[in-house]
Amino acid sequence: MKWRALCSPVPPGLICLAIAAVSVLPAVYDLWKVVTIAAGQLDGPAAGTDFLNLYTGASLFAHEPGSTYQLDTQQLLQRSLTGRESPLVPFYLPPYAALLVSWLGWLPYGPAYVLWLVVNVVCLMLAIFLAAPRWTRWYVFVWLGLVMPFLPVVLGLGQGQTSALLLLASAGLVRGFTSATRSSISRVTCVVGWLLKPQLGVMLMVVLVLTRSWRILAGTLVAVAALGTAALIRLGQAGIASYVRVSQQKTLEIFTADPTFLIGPTLLHASHWLLGINAVAHLVAAVLASATIATTVYVWRHGVATDESLLLKLAILPIASVIAAPYALIYELMPWLVSFWLLWDYTALRPSARAVLLWLVAGVWISANIGVGEPRAGGADVAAILGLCFVAYIAGLSYYSEHGDPDGTSAGQSICGKR
Repeated sequence: MKWRALCSPVPPGLICLAIAAVSVLPAVYDLWKVVTIAAGQLDGPAAGTDFLNLYTGASLFAHEPGSTYQLDTQQLLQRSLTGRESPLVPFYLPPYAALLVSWLGWLPYGPAYVLWLVVNVVCLMLAIFLAAPRWTRWYVFVWLGLVMPFLPVVLGLGQGQTSALLLLASAGLVRGFTSATRSSISRVTCVVGWLLKPQLGVMLMVVLVLTRSWRILAGTLVAVAALGTAALIRLGQAGIASYVRVSQQKTLEIFTADPTFLIGPTLLHASHWLLGINAVAHLVAAVLASATIATTVYVWRHGVATDESLLLKLAILPIASVIAAPYALIYELMPWLVSFWLLWDYTALRPSARAVLLWLVAGVWISANIGVGEPRAGGADVAAILGLCFVAYIAGLSYYSEHGDPDGTSAGQSICGKR
């Protein structure tokens, strides 16, 4: 079936522009909140952002390492920062990640929040520099303005999440795989960046095995093992026992918590949201996640061996890694920007395929913004389902790259815009 059969007579580009226009006001409002939160942190009590848990883990790891994963100690520290009986925002990152962010714990909370915000903005701009299509000399700033109406970006910055680091790691891998000089050290660093949240790095590790990137895989394992060993020594026996306990608790929550809790764009949560917490939902999620992994393997093992085909292989990773994970948050849609940019380049000479791309982007954009504005409305779950559609779309493009393009481009013809 031709891609153009799926296209609406309404130009999808206009739909995206309309969505962007509608999203501008919420984005401006959210940016203003980020600025006011940052200003307030410097001379007032801590706000209830996700950075609270990141700082808590970093501070305890730096000053009381054995208590890093003790939830009661975390809550006491957080309430001393907020100055009220605030609910616990637990710190769950693995020990090697706690070691990597522990430098934040040596700073007062306010300056640490502002510095982390600056780091995240720099990560966003570097990701744009590395992976976004280069429209003009000022494309970094143009794209910076264009991505702000995608509310997971603003929310991730304001909440002090690690999603901007994951975005940069994704963009860095794109540059590492597509540039003439492919530094192993830089690619290992990017993979370790993905593994700050290990559930999001499983797909990437599978790809490293598929591509026989043994040097990158070995370097990653050595780096994580070295960081993990140092972190475990720092935690001590009591800290390790606490980490094992909270990890088991977190795993149980992922599979048994009410769908209005731990809301995120994953196939598991979408199954819970649609079918409830039961064996059928778990089976459906397992089947869909397995299909996502199998499709990712197909894309990486097939297609014409060209630089353009490599764009498809890299584009599927951020999307598949999030939707197939057992747990993710709405901020983790930020790395999907890399997928959008790569697919925009890939469809440069495929107008009907680009039209489908724009419709999918519009759907993700709307559902993600709803997921940010009203988390319990199911926007994150719709984004997960659309992510599954994206995976199928990329697989279709990969198939046509081998067997002839429905827009008339022969297999293997160069279609990628200049990066």
